[in-house]
Amino acid sequence: MGEAPTSIDLFCGCGGFALGLKQAGFKTLAAIDVSPEAMAVFRANFPEIPNVLVEDLGALRPEMLAALMGTDRIDLIVGGPPCQGFSNVRRRVRSTNIRV
Repeated sequence: MGEAPTSIDLFCGCGGFALGLKQAGFKTLAAIDVSPEAMAVFRANFPEIPNVLVEDLGALRPEMLAALMGTDRIDLIVGGPPCQGFSNVRRRVRSTNIRV
């Protein structure tokens, strides 16, 4: 039997995708999320994942990802960006003509 397929988990949160991938036989090499709280839970859930980074993905360059993973080959990139309806990012009150 060959090596396990590899993955990187972007917008990983507390690790829902990582858990599914682990159960499917993948080896997750790195996980990234902007939330320190989510990453603390992720680290507790997946201590075997070597590269866990609290970072805004918009600030990472592709070569930085390769260095983080320790390889230039990855079998799967998975990402679960926050749903706009539930995210606090860029939340704003819109000015409308709503009568109360």
